[in-house]
Amino acid sequence: MPSFTNYHQPYEAAWRHFFFERARWDPSRPATVVEVGSYEGSSAFWIMQNLLHSPESRLYCLDAWADGDGGDERFQLFLKNIGELPGRSQIEVLRGWSHQALRVLLNRGVRADVLYIDGGHDAPTVLRDLVTGFDLVRPGGVVICDDYLWDDPKWGGGRTLGRPKIALDAFTTIFADKLKIQRGLPNTQVFFQKLAD
Repeated sequence: MPSFTNYHQPYEAAWRHFFFERARWDPSRPATVVEVGSYEGSSAFWIMQNLLHSPESRLYCLDAWADGDGGDERFQLFLKNIGELPGRSQIEVLRGWSHQALRVLLNRGVRADVLYIDGGHDAPTVLRDLVTGFDLVRPGGVVICDDYLWDDPKWGGGRTLGRPKIALDAFTTIFADKLKIQRGLPNTQVFFQKLAD
């Protein structure tokens, strides 16, 4: 049994609604998901159990597991948790800063059907992840950004540039002709579909 704090649980209903009712997602179809910010593995666990049933599907988990956030101990817990998944061999873990790991995937020619961004929450990091990660996403693919309204002062969210919102607003404005925001979902996460490269 996995032992993680289920930070993903509050969003499960919205994800089910989006993927299975709106997007008509077929878990048996081969697909690629890139997750930026894997922490203890609760979202990776949900993605594998619900979205990626094909043995040809892939999940890339990118996280620094930095010292200030539990470091090696948190990383070992993540590995233990995903180790309990039947599809563990379909998961590739890239430990390092997200902008570097995303470039590794770009250089390999990886194309994602879903990009889930829940890594660093300061605006510059979120914007860099969006710009770099967007190139990974296939036209028609989906980007989900977590914690749109997050503002925890303990982690720098008391400052405007310490929050994801300004980065998401800037990105979706600048790239407005290449994406379609999915309305009617909780405003704590932003879902958009990539329309073109």
